[in-house]
Amino acid sequence: MLISQTLVSMCTVRSGNRNPSRSRLAFRLVLFVGIASCVLVAGSGRGAPRDNPNLHGPYEVEFRGVLSGRARATVSASNVHIHPADLRDSGGNVVNFHAPNLRRDGHRFSGDGSSGNLTVRVVGRIDPATETLTKARLVCTFEMSDKLCGRALGWKP
Repeated sequence: MLISQTLVSMCTVRSGNRNPSRSRLAFRLVLFVGIASCVLVAGSGRGAPRDNPNLHGPYEVEFRGVLSGRARATVSASNVHIHPADLRDSGGNVVNFHAPNLRRDGHRFSGDGSSGNLTVRVVGRIDPATETLTKARLVCTFEMSDKLCGRALGWKP
């Protein structure tokens, strides 16, 4: 309350007008500008990490779990594409796996694909190369509509 009284008195002294409605208007304007500035400053550091072009390109992916085998994936600025691949299920049967449009949100991605006649939900992330991680890495979990699941791990060649 002390701050608002000070601001109102500053506005009335400067303007030389003791009209309370004009003082309130000035106070509200100063308050609005202050709040808007705080929101803009606080909001500018949030959000998804910027895209790293070093993550883009092909990946060799190894599947394990209910499906096993190798596939290729491609990472772009907006999505991850796991190319059609013939994987093997636990019975040794060949099953076609394809996840063409997994949407990226920063380093994370998710979306739906197919495995034979089943829908597959894929959720994963892309890790950039670091001192300990020598190549960019793609890691994901997949769950088929029959609730069986597995994991996949890929590296840039």
